[in-house]
Amino acid sequence: MDYRIIEKKLQILRGMATERSFPVTGWQARTADNPAAGKYVFDGPWRNTALPAEFPAGKTVFLRAAMTVPSSVRLQDTFLSVAMNDMEGLLSLDGRPHAGIDWGHPRTPVPGKGRFQVGLEFMSVPSVYWTPELASRRSSFSGASVVVVDREIDALYFDVRFAWETAGVITDPRRKPLL
Repeated sequence: MDYRIIEKKLQILRGMATERSFPVTGWQARTADNPAAGKYVFDGPWRNTALPAEFPAGKTVFLRAAMTVPSSVRLQDTFLSVAMNDMEGLLSLDGRPHAGIDWGHPRTPVPGKGRFQVGLEFMSVPSVYWTPELASRRSSFSGASVVVVDREIDALYFDVRFAWETAGVITDPRRKPLL
């Protein structure tokens, strides 16, 4: 079967797990070169950013906004979900490191209800460092949302995704039909 069909079905299933969504708005961004650990050469000041936003390969991308976790949500089922492509890095809340964010880990539990300052520090197209021919590629950031999920549908999504990914690498003919 065409992998794109399976990926689309997985995307639909994951979307079905979302009960409520509260977009984070008011994003600002700036980019920098990172010539040495802890040293940044910024390309300019913070600027309001329309979404989706694109960034050149090899740049460090800084994004910030304020988010509100409503008092009405079930905290144990509430996450910050980040939509990005070809980016990975660190999510900070109120200036403190909170979670690593990348394509396989685009969301993290929220720490509580109320208002938080969100900070993201991403590497744009990190693969450019070992595949220089990707230097013309651009990453994209489409925003973030506070999401409340149905944990059972969410668990089903992860089970089906695991089975799909595993089926592609299992070579034992006795196990393949079980997936």
